[in-house]
Amino acid sequence: MEKASLLGQWKDRKKAQGAPNTIGKAPEGAAIPLSYSQQRLWFLQQLYPRNSFYNYSEKYSFVGDLQVDLLLQALIQVFENHDILRTVYYSEDGQPFMRILPETGISVSQHDLSDYKGDTHAALKKIGDADADHSFDLSEPPVALVSVIRMKKKQHVVMLTLHHIATDKWSMNLLKVEWAEYYRRLSKGSHPEPKVPTVQYPDFAYWQRERKIKQEQLEYWKGKLAGDIPMIDLPTDFPRPREATFIGRSSAFHHFSEQMSGTILRTCKQLGVTPYVFF
Repeated sequence: MEKASLLGQWKDRKKAQGAPNTIGKAPEGAAIPLSYSQQRLWFLQQLYPRNSFYNYSEKYSFVGDLQVDLLLQALIQVFENHDILRTVYYSEDGQPFMRILPETGISVSQHDLSDYKGDTHAALKKIGDADADHSFDLSEPPVALVSVIRMKKKQHVVMLTLHHIATDKWSMNLLKVEWAEYYRRLSKGSHPEPKVPTVQYPDFAYWQRERKIKQEQLEYWKGKLAGDIPMIDLPTDFPRPREATFIGRSSAFHHFSEQMSGTILRTCKQLGVTPYVFF
């Protein structure tokens, strides 16, 4: 019954009196706090400042006549459109806040392996690993790394690396679509207009922090998390290290049947959660 009651409260969260459900622009000149998910990542980065575990890297292959200058110009326009891609973070009295850079804060490196006599794939991997292992200082630029590698005359590889505090898988899909659109237009000689969203991520973060938390909900979790939190001691194939190493392996994808997938989606709909939260 307690779980059902909590679920009901969560589903009715939008009905809470006085809760502003429309996200508007943050006040001009206001100190913009981090969203809850950003604050978690910021804290972990301060805890392990040299750790690159929370970097997000993607590799793109291009075949054909790539106009590198226009590709980079298109990417800069994407960064100029979205405040979150030009954001660094500072702390004041122990609390982190956002600072939006006037410039893009991208670090670009270009490499030519077209005449390389050694193992080009090994050289490419070395460049990619160096970007992926970069330790971002969240308080200053660069906020993103771009490496353009010429493999052959008409074959390029482009690597883009950001910190997870600024992006996720869904956002990267949107970034790629916008980036490609700008590049296509620039390569045809047109000058596309900037597409600046009316509401930016800093506006969301400010809105989220302004929402009041119900005192009874706060007290509930304080009670649940009070005292010494026990270590989860599940049987694993290796003993748990005393300190996190962040060394892991990728997991294989599991393909569910159509029937199982339908059951999962229906259950998620009934619970009012996404499949990610359900799993």
